[in-house]
Amino acid sequence: MAISCSYRIGMPKTGDIIERVLAGQADAFLEILSRYEDGVRAFVASKVNLADDVQDVTQDIFIAAFQRLHSFDRSREFKAWLNGIARHKIMNYWRSVGRRRAAMQRLQVEADLLYASEWAMLSERKEMVDTLHRCIDKLPERSRRVVQAGLDGRPVEELANEYRTSVAAVYNLQYPANKKLRVYMRQACE
Repeated sequence: MAISCSYRIGMPKTGDIIERVLAGQADAFLEILSRYEDGVRAFVASKVNLADDVQDVTQDIFIAAFQRLHSFDRSREFKAWLNGIARHKIMNYWRSVGRRRAAMQRLQVEADLLYASEWAMLSERKEMVDTLHRCIDKLPERSRRVVQAGLDGRPVEELANEYRTSVAAVYNLQYPANKKLRVYMRQACE
């Protein structure tokens, strides 16, 4: 799927708008944005699943286009150039998602190893579960909900939709919540 644009007869040519932007009329870039934004967003939405992430990637594309506009070869078609930036930003997005998932898996393994030795010291399973729940109850409300959702096996994407935020924001909530939970667990097991 390629990026489309809304271009109407009588509207200035994209090349003319680019010249105005490069001449210092930064506000002229809004015309490029209004002309290409729907097409770019549709292209990104076809490759990225979460609405917040679609918006973030689309914004990143236009920021990059604005910052690199001086390097645009005017002998090329602007839409093709913008499409190249979009493909690059989408690939970066998926690399980032992969790194976050790998980091969460490493954290899970680390937590499993850490808790395995501490849990072995506790004599009864009920005592372990009660200790965990008491520690979770000490967390602030939002952290408690994120940790509990993780224990329940709920996907991060589901939490992101529930909080109306990005997956990255949920990961940013999970890390300090899990870290604080580890501190509480260590204290409880001492």
